[in-house]
Amino acid sequence: MEVKAAALTSQSALSHSALKLLKYESEIRSCKTVDQLIDHMVNQLTRMVSCDLVFCFHRLNKKNVKANAVNNLSGIDVSSPLINELNKWASQPERLEKIWKGRMSECFGLTNDLPGDFGYWAPLAFPSKSYKEYFFLVIRSDDVSDQQMLLLEHLSELYSNAFFAIEGASVVTRKKKALSRTVWLTGLTITAVLLGSVKMPLSVMAPVEVIPRDPFVVTAPFEGVVKKVSILPNTFVKKNEVLLSFEDVRWRNELALAQKNAAVYEARLDRLEGQSFSNADTTQEIAIARAELDLSLEQLAFAELRLSQTKVIAPVDGLVIYYDQQEMQGRKVIIGEQILKVADPKKVNYRIDLPVRQLLDFDFTQQVSIYLDTSPLNGNRAELISASYAPRVSSEGVASYTLVAKHSEGNIPAIGARGTARIYSSEAPLIWHLIRRPVNVIRQWMGL
Repeated sequence: MEVKAAALTSQSALSHSALKLLKYESEIRSCKTVDQLIDHMVNQLTRMVSCDLVFCFHRLNKKNVKANAVNNLSGIDVSSPLINELNKWASQPERLEKIWKGRMSECFGLTNDLPGDFGYWAPLAFPSKSYKEYFFLVIRSDDVSDQQMLLLEHLSELYSNAFFAIEGASVVTRKKKALSRTVWLTGLTITAVLLGSVKMPLSVMAPVEVIPRDPFVVTAPFEGVVKKVSILPNTFVKKNEVLLSFEDVRWRNELALAQKNAAVYEARLDRLEGQSFSNADTTQEIAIARAELDLSLEQLAFAELRLSQTKVIAPVDGLVIYYDQQEMQGRKVIIGEQILKVADPKKVNYRIDLPVRQLLDFDFTQQVSIYLDTSPLNGNRAELISASYAPRVSSEGVASYTLVAKHSEGNIPAIGARGTARIYSSEAPLIWHLIRRPVNVIRQWMGL
């Protein structure tokens, strides 16, 4: 019976120890932060293994290890000689990888400052790093037994896994973030170097229109009204073909009146010349009559010229350029007003309306790229030949400089075609291409 009671007592003690260990492990797993885990290790380890002091050491780098916690104290006195000696001892290479147990007096002569002379040192494994991150040191007044050694080794594994569970994932995340940050910084550095070293010509885009080069401009010879336009716009016309006619009622009447006046003055001159043989006093009147006849003949010639000018004929072969036939007919014009143009379709220029906010220092030696809406994939080349000294308001209501470029390469486009022109200037770093427009906007907004 006594043997049976002893066995039951032994089983009960073993069961109690197992439950105690399971509860301890549960407490370790419930720690959410590294600080909580360190506090649990230094203050609760004495529940499992009797000891006087429990130190936690943290590795700052590959060579230096510092004590950062001790049981029953809120902090570490870094000025303490004991702590300094312990830090030096813990930083020795043989302490960084291996478990150690022995007498502290054999390591350094500070036994008077320690409550016990026996120590147990254990590095905590850290799978995410090539070296141990944390360590703990147990100080006892008696040596560690084999059973206690096994328990301390088991507890060191538990704390190692807990440290890795809490900090390991964040370490991996920090490494990834650091690697990502390094990649980004490297990429930004390379990009900045490329943006600062690579140079490209500055360029701007502006609307362009194909215009005739050296066209014949038909203007109004007198003040009048357009009666009829015989040729449709954008139609080829032959030389001496009638383009348009003006209202000619006035000039027909003036011609008829001039003819009658000339006939009257001619008859009067004939009468006076017949009377001069019998009357010498008519000699003076003959001179006046001859002058009046000459004047009437001049008026007659002028009336005939005006009547002939009521029909406008094509001076050269070419394309008739104006906007609308119905709008042109019945239009009142003044002397010298432009009515239409006759141009050679093979001779073209490009008119570019460059907005003031996009003005550049033009390089007239650079080619201008032309991309017309009728053929956006096939660009043409042109050479700048002139630029207006002052801006004007374009048909779109934008203050623009007028640039004229001469066609140099590519298929000859149709007069009136529109598109986009790219104008080149001097070379500048690539980064200036990216910030030039924002800088201009900010400068205009600030009034600089």
